[in-house]
Amino acid sequence: MTYDLETKDPDKLVAKQKMKKTNHLTLHARRLPTNQPKTVILADVSSSMSGQKLNCLKDALHKVWRPNMEGIAFESELWAFEKADIDKLRTAGSTNMHDALLEGWKINPEHMVLITDGYADGGAEQILQRVRQHARPPIDTIGISVQGSQYDAELLREIAQLTGGRFMDVNEPLQLSIALQHLLDYRPESLQSGGSIQL
Repeated sequence: MTYDLETKDPDKLVAKQKMKKTNHLTLHARRLPTNQPKTVILADVSSSMSGQKLNCLKDALHKVWRPNMEGIAFESELWAFEKADIDKLRTAGSTNMHDALLEGWKINPEHMVLITDGYADGGAEQILQRVRQHARPPIDTIGISVQGSQYDAELLREIAQLTGGRFMDVNEPLQLSIALQHLLDYRPESLQSGGSIQL
């Protein structure tokens, strides 16, 4: 079931969210356009992210969260989250990266960061077609390759390149917070966009 609620204040919009359980994550208000988020985090919480990877993801999100951020957690379904929801994130399902990107673009941020450890549902071509249509904002991508997991490095590199973002490979979950902090803190023109970064 999908809830799409609007408050009496026309300047205030309540984020759309698919709800399987009423206690999973909170709906949260987003004021537009004055509080339009500068950064949207797209966080993979599919089944393969369970265990240490999920714990390190939560830790990284707590460390880097800022008032001008919004989060979209994606598995088979999508979940809007804010800082208060980080500890409620749970793993399930597959990797619905395509719909997560669509929701991110709807928010119209200045910057997105995509974090995943797997291959996107439906393959790469559909996603790349969408990315070519949008081209903005810059999308930084982080691939997590630990505990025997593999992700689509070619897809993540191309998303970053097409949008002027940067790609990072994280082969140790504890490096995730460092990688995320780096991408959020260093957005300047002095760093070459569309490239790969090694920690």
